[in-house]
Amino acid sequence: MRVIPAQGLKTIEDEHQSRRVRITNFCGTRGQTAAGPQVFLVDYPGEAGVAVRPHFHSVDQFQVFFNGDRVGKHEVAGRLVHYADAYTSYGPIVDDGDGVTYLTVRARPDSGPKYMPESRSQRPAGAGGRQLTVYRDTDALDRAADGTQWLLGPFDDGLAISVARLGAGDQLPAGQPAGDATIYLLLDGTLADGGGTHGATTVVTAGPGEVPAVRAAGDGALVLCLGFPEPRV
Repeated sequence: MRVIPAQGLKTIEDEHQSRRVRITNFCGTRGQTAAGPQVFLVDYPGEAGVAVRPHFHSVDQFQVFFNGDRVGKHEVAGRLVHYADAYTSYGPIVDDGDGVTYLTVRARPDSGPKYMPESRSQRPAGAGGRQLTVYRDTDALDRAADGTQWLLGPFDDGLAISVARLGAGDQLPAGQPAGDATIYLLLDGTLADGGGTHGATTVVTAGPGEVPAVRAAGDGALVLCLGFPEPRV
């Protein structure tokens, strides 16, 4: 288990396909393949047009969108959570001029996007599969009752998206036992562990079936829980 608060993390100025972009690495490093989860925040300053062309990755991936116009045919409204199986093409990610901001979440590292159609030959035969999108209106999140609300799944292979509304002292829910890992994103409120208290945005990583030693503090917490499917051979 790891607890990574946003406070104190360094934001890096970079360039991606001739556009300025700001990257904040929570764990792992974007574009590098050191073992372990890879979680980073991507922030494109406003510039109308395509921010990221259609592409795929070699690992399963969640993205939590906070700002932007659309992902493929899906409008970014409130919060949008997008999931894609490894080698599944998605996109483009489009900016309406107000910028694009999203958190990329992977249980395993990936070296970077493979753009389509020029990277089609890099997809193994028969690879690719699910591309799933769920919306969660910000106001509805604020009204969420205590307990866990499933937004997607859980599927037999461990893929799941849920929101947990925790009262003060409540522990984070256990990760999906069938899956690869569960990664939690604190959307609102406060979490506490042995290292102190942490506000949004805080990321918690946990192994299959692990119950993180992290509890809600203060007035409670609203947590997005992203369960990764079991690895496919």
